[in-house]
Amino acid sequence: MSYVIDANVASSYCNEIIHNKIEYTDSAKPLFESLSRNSQVIFDKNGHIEHEWKNQIKDEFWKVIIEDMIYYGIIKYIDIDVKLCRDLIKALNILGFCKSRDIWYIRAAYNESLTCEYCHLITEDVDFYEPKEKEANNSRKNKIKKGRKGCVIKYLNNNTSIIVHCLYTINQEIT
Repeated sequence: MSYVIDANVASSYCNEIIHNKIEYTDSAKPLFESLSRNSQVIFDKNGHIEHEWKNQIKDEFWKVIIEDMIYYGIIKYIDIDVKLCRDLIKALNILGFCKSRDIWYIRAAYNESLTCEYCHLITEDVDFYEPKEKEANNSRKNKIKKGRKGCVIKYLNNNTSIIVHCLYTINQEIT
């Protein structure tokens, strides 16, 4: 399986280890503990996703967790053809998807999905579901994510081979 994992999920995993506290819709431990040589975590070769992770994860965890993932071949670096994603990004922007570094998660997942059956994008960012709910309370956001509702996730599910998950929904699938 191929996964593009948002830095907020990686950060949640580290915080869960340190503080034994679940921050989002569910625990990040089952996802990270299920990663093996049969699964790939996708990073772009230009370093955008790696940069996002490094900004969210403390140095000591980067060395332990990420360097181990690289050593065991779990992280796969891919070239991103941004031209392939141009129409997809335009469509998502019309739906309200933010024009931020989050676009690189979409680009990576889309490029990877072209080489395999599908790619899982794991995120707790409501922009990947329903951008209009950005200011909603956490309870409302969690309901949207767990229910896999919203215009962006619907568009991705219907028009690409990207499958968006929050921690709750991916844990339902992998356990």
